[in-house]
Amino acid sequence: MKKILLLVLTSLCLIGCSQFDRPANVEIIGVGTVRSDAGLLVVEIDSVKYAPDWIYAGFSEKYYFKSWIPPIEGMPVTAFTMHNKPQVTFIAGERDKAYLEEYFFENHTADAVAMALFIIAWGIFIFLAIVAWKNQKNKTKKKG
Repeated sequence: MKKILLLVLTSLCLIGCSQFDRPANVEIIGVGTVRSDAGLLVVEIDSVKYAPDWIYAGFSEKYYFKSWIPPIEGMPVTAFTMHNKPQVTFIAGERDKAYLEEYFFENHTADAVAMALFIIAWGIFIFLAIVAWKNQKNKTKKKG
């Protein structure tokens, strides 16, 4: 049983490095500055106005959880789409495609390993429960 568990976890780790990658697929719309337009904060890029609710702070690529901030008038931002979705997203500062690809790249290997361990733990629990139930049943039969 231990060898099978080790084999499964090793396999997930070896293929997981690339199997669970999710590239950002960033398409940059442009760079603009947040400004006030009739009381609403907007970013105008190529004559199109966008009203961001929040903006990624973009301080470090090393954090798993990305922080965001409210738009601030005068703040330069980069507008883009990612993960092949039409939703426009904003990040503080003028950023290039390489930076955004690295910042929003995701790898879900750890999630897959955690799910595998969870499933294996439940399988062991159910197996032990069945064994205990059968032992209790056999003890009851021997007494009677």
